[in-house]
Amino acid sequence: MTITACSTWIARGDIELSSVLDILPLLDSIWDCDVAIDLKAVEQLATDQSSLKAAAGLAKPGKWSGVGASGDGALIWGECAGSGANPYRVMADLRDLGNKCTCPSRKFPCKHVLGLLWLDAEQVVPFPPADTPAWVSDWLGRRRGTPAAKP
Repeated sequence: MTITACSTWIARGDIELSSVLDILPLLDSIWDCDVAIDLKAVEQLATDQSSLKAAAGLAKPGKWSGVGASGDGALIWGECAGSGANPYRVMADLRDLGNKCTCPSRKFPCKHVLGLLWLDAEQVVPFPPADTPAWVSDWLGRRRGTPAAKP
């Protein structure tokens, strides 16, 4: 099952959104293939054109550090240089496009998340398989309702 298939079924009314959320834990256990996102999907996630334009400006290797991915490529993360002293921690789950950023933006997803997804979609930088940082595991655990879940 792919994200596109789920979206199609939801749009047609074949399944309800709550049904998709109910099966995510099952999908996690059977999903053995790499997950990918394309630029069109990133564009569709953007709340407005200004967010997308700002994300394009962040889709440069020099803006990012600590970029990585889970072994199956479903989780991606990185730290994006912002205006503050500390970089923003940005993470996304490509299985359902769940995402999180530590920036104070009220837009969801923010330009940093869109920038991270853009980096992956356009393969601007490699996302090497790595151990999942604690801050990503903590977020994933909160999303799944489990303490510090491992991908």
